[in-house]
Amino acid sequence: MVVAVYDGKDGSLTLEKKVHAGSILDASWSADSAQILTCSADGTCKVLDASTLDELGTLNFKSGDRKKTVAEQQVGCAWGKGGLLTYALGGQLALYRAVGDASPALVQYGHQKAVNALAFDPTANTLYSASFSDSTGTLCGVLLQWDLAKGVAKPLEGDAHTNGIMALAVCGSTVVACSQDDTVSFNEPPAMGTKVAIGSCPVAMSATPSLVVVVTTLDKLVAFSVAKKEKMAEVKLPFSPTCVSVAPSDGLVAVGGEDNAVHLLLPDGTEKAALARHRDKISTVAFSPKSDRVASGCANKEIVVWDALAGTPLVTGLQGFHTARISTLAWSFDGSALASGGVDAQIIVWDLEAKAAKHKLPLAHTGGAIRALVWSGPAEIASGGGDGCIKRWAV
Repeated sequence: MVVAVYDGKDGSLTLEKKVHAGSILDASWSADSAQILTCSADGTCKVLDASTLDELGTLNFKSGDRKKTVAEQQVGCAWGKGGLLTYALGGQLALYRAVGDASPALVQYGHQKAVNALAFDPTANTLYSASFSDSTGTLCGVLLQWDLAKGVAKPLEGDAHTNGIMALAVCGSTVVACSQDDTVSFNEPPAMGTKVAIGSCPVAMSATPSLVVVVTTLDKLVAFSVAKKEKMAEVKLPFSPTCVSVAPSDGLVAVGGEDNAVHLLLPDGTEKAALARHRDKISTVAFSPKSDRVASGCANKEIVVWDALAGTPLVTGLQGFHTARISTLAWSFDGSALASGGVDAQIIVWDLEAKAAKHKLPLAHTGGAIRALVWSGPAEIASGGGDGCIKRWAV
């Protein structure tokens, strides 16, 4: 609540004044040392005259909504070249050009936890990213919408998931999110939408424009209709699933299992084939854009590309490149390239004909594993990591 100014030579107190109604969590000097910017848990930031500590202006972030009081606490501030920067506990970074501005010139959001999922909408050049947050004392899912042309994100409006989001998919105009609150949401940006109960805890999700498929901890495969936004069917699996991918044609579903096999299922849940070559449990599967191939990665650090119709391996020997479990796979728009991410924080873009790594991006996310990969252009990949960052790569 109180700002104190001390003499830098002898440490004596020169000024002291109560300026906020709540704890002051940060302060920043202007470049000429004539003013001080403070931020407080009372939901405001203030600019003070450094010689008197008199208030010159206030930035008020209080909306009046009691549910947002904690999130609106200001916990960081800086006096930059572009203006006044403030950061809220809820994850909002605001830039004011001057203290007298009625509203910020820019508001940016980001992730405070690991980025678990990414999805790209090529029609709008928009990237969606998901994680969770518990900074305000309440666990919730975080779903951000990124304008890639501006590099600015904003959260979807409305009631968020009450636990972390672990999978995303763009299904036409609908963005589908699968959360550990045991629901799937069908969202129409910029707003959150209908939440449908899965019935058990999800392990993984995949989707096409018309179909969403979730595998769960109760060894079930649950299908949802995108158009109707409701559950259509539920099938008990004779194995424990670890990952899932739906063919863009909706004709096949690939489910990875703890039994080291990739199970190809027909739409009614009948097993067409079990693809057995991996020596450890399957960690990720991905259908190619034409539905003719399926790539699989395992905990033994091996990638196999299969003929989805014949059930035979097309590309093998992609082992010894990643040094830890394969965590995610992503095909390029035209299916000519495959990218993989691992727990080793490395991204590899593969030359499948040569059975070799075309591009290697070691330590792509130094704070943790590669959690998500998506192609965000014909020659561009976006990645999400355990460090809470999203990066874009030209490949």
